[in-house]
Amino acid sequence: MTLLRLSIAPIAARVEERSTLRTSILRFVHMVMLQMHATILSSKTDPIERRLARLILMHHDRASGDDLFMTHQDMADMLVVRRASVTDALHIMEGHRLIASIRSHIIMRDRPGLCQIAGQAYTPP
Repeated sequence: MTLLRLSIAPIAARVEERSTLRTSILRFVHMVMLQMHATILSSKTDPIERRLARLILMHHDRASGDDLFMTHQDMADMLVVRRASVTDALHIMEGHRLIASIRSHIIMRDRPGLCQIAGQAYTPP
């Protein structure tokens, strides 16, 4: 992974010069804050199946296809739950034919069905 660094001074100058850039950045920050709020609320109130469905949908939003590559442990770490809980929830989703799960690989099969499980915890982009 390549880490890019930018000095804040040139960016701040461009934001001051271009109101459309400032508006775009503020819109992005607002969306990130809304996602953070939804994540915190979901982590405190929703069952693992809903939280996992939301996580898979968010990864799917950023993927170029229906193949997602993440391990059960990665998902457990992101959701702050036991890996076994993720495995159980994935088996339930597979049983409903919403996803297919192969070692470190999830294949999206029924996005609308997964959206239904995620409920209000997930808002499409």
